[in-house]
Amino acid sequence: DDVDGLGAFCKEYWDDQLLSVVYLGIAVAVSTVMNLILKELCNQLAYWEHPQSLTKKELAIASYMIAALVVNMAFLPLFMAAQIDALAAIPFLFKGGHKDMNGYWYSDFSNKFAQIVILNAGSFPFTLLTPVVIWRLNRWYFTDKVKSQRELNELTTPPPFLLSERYGQFIAQVVYSLIFSAGIPLVHVAMVVFIAMSIVIDRVSREVPTAGDVVVATIYRGGQRPT
Repeated sequence: DDVDGLGAFCKEYWDDQLLSVVYLGIAVAVSTVMNLILKELCNQLAYWEHPQSLTKKELAIASYMIAALVVNMAFLPLFMAAQIDALAAIPFLFKGGHKDMNGYWYSDFSNKFAQIVILNAGSFPFTLLTPVVIWRLNRWYFTDKVKSQRELNELTTPPPFLLSERYGQFIAQVVYSLIFSAGIPLVHVAMVVFIAMSIVIDRVSREVPTAGDVVVATIYRGGQRPT
């Protein structure tokens, strides 16, 4: 009932609120997917370098990941939200309407950025858990179907435990948390969530040998205790 004559105004207001939530959800989803794509791309770029040692490969992956995540999570959103007329000729950048960090900037940009950071803090550790889950399911399903020892060895070999991915994600999280922590304190919460989930997931996903595995490995190696 449009008794007070404000029905059209209220409808437009709630439509705008709904659209803002939808746009925020799309922005969060795109940022999360982009970060996951960047993570895989960093691994591939390091592989194309043909590093001569595992240390160089790990360093390359971590370096690429730090640079890519900091640009994607810190500088790119900031440049897209900023309004700098002198740089407005650059496509997609510096036309966001925020000329300064005023109240509107805090209610608009900081709210979106905090949600994206918290979501990524929870999603990044799960990207390290997913290969382990897939490997365990494959091992459970295909163990009695292999036809050779080589196939069995490949099936029971766990995914590599790459410190470079963990270093890259952690350092990138620290960098953009330090950049925005003065204006967006929630990034500290995201940092705590990321560290806690990383510790829990790494403890759960690591394949720790059982006593039976140690006995079998000892017998297989002719009595030499495995290291």
